[in-house]
Amino acid sequence: MLKCNNTPKSDFVLGVFQQNQLIGMIGFKREVRKSSLRHKANFWGFFVLPSFRNQGAGSKLIQDALTIIKNYKWCEMIRIVLSSEDLAVKHLATKFGFTSYGLEKTAEK
Repeated sequence: MLKCNNTPKSDFVLGVFQQNQLIGMIGFKREVRKSSLRHKANFWGFFVLPSFRNQGAGSKLIQDALTIIKNYKWCEMIRIVLSSEDLAVKHLATKFGFTSYGLEKTAEK
């Protein structure tokens, strides 16, 4: 079962639940620091508990998030930041049309 924290107009968080247990989530946030960036947004906090991976929960989260976002006329670019070592998430993002455009060599310390 998928739940949304509100009726989204911009930022939102989606959660996927099984028997009232949160097993995964994804957040979406519009870039608002500068007016020249307001056509961009970011996915954040994307995860599925290890025991529930490879069962479609991650795909469902991204698909439902993109379904909401397609109604946002302002949104021209969505960024999802992930570890270069997380091949499963990279494959999932590619499946939904995301492409790599850069590498932060010291992103995590």
